[in-house]
Amino acid sequence: MYENQYDDLQVNPVLAEVMARHMEATGFEHLATEKETPGSTDIGNVSYRCPVMYGNVGIAGGKVTVHEEAFIEHADSEEAHTRILQTVESFVCSALELYNSPETMEKVRQVFVEMTKAPLNRDGTKGQ
Repeated sequence: MYENQYDDLQVNPVLAEVMARHMEATGFEHLATEKETPGSTDIGNVSYRCPVMYGNVGIAGGKVTVHEEAFIEHADSEEAHTRILQTVESFVCSALELYNSPETMEKVRQVFVEMTKAPLNRDGTKGQ
């Protein structure tokens, strides 16, 4: 029988730091620093092919996250809409910072290679 295999998640700390800085700049407070356990997802598999950052954004004062029953009650709230906009802004600002900083991208690449022991070419493709 075929089973889906989900690799452990390798969050790139350089990407996570860039994103955390932009999340704080857009108004997020009290960012959690504990390791994420995303459950059944293929992002772990992806994290061995390219550098990734992973996180969840809570609503209802940070007490409710997606995949919880209470999320439905708060998903269309003003706070949820604000969090979505803050998250998008954080991603865009992070992408722009990375695009404009070859030095930071090189750090991302170096950390990825060290974490996964898998070479990553400068064009983003997996090396041999």
